[in-house]
Amino acid sequence: MASIAAHPVEIYVAAADEQDANDLCVGLKEFTIKDSATVLDISSMADSTGYKKRLTGLTDVSISLGGQYEQDDAPQALLRAVASATAYVSILPDGVNGYAYPCVVESYELKGEIDGLVELSVSLVGNGAKVTK
Repeated sequence: MASIAAHPVEIYVAAADEQDANDLCVGLKEFTIKDSATVLDISSMADSTGYKKRLTGLTDVSISLGGQYEQDDAPQALLRAVASATAYVSILPDGVNGYAYPCVVESYELKGEIDGLVELSVSLVGNGAKVTK
């Protein structure tokens, strides 16, 4: 399997599940996607093996985005504006293929220092199933 560099990653943010070139989010320098499942303990006292048994429940996703704040970038403005609305985030690791995630913005932070750029950090949580792009 071939490794890929992170620099060609394209991240789109839109108010609808269909995105176009105008929804490309500029200024981002890092991202993290965490797919996870709730693990349920179904062990029973009647089980004499001495080992726990588990069953997976609902799955979830969390996404964090970070980079430089771009005041005039429409996708960044959408992330600032969506208090409880769903934002659709598409992350394409090779610039073409990836997943689209319906998300709710959990937190939006700006940080700046006197000798640096204004940076943003956004945390999102899943709001439905991801879709292959």
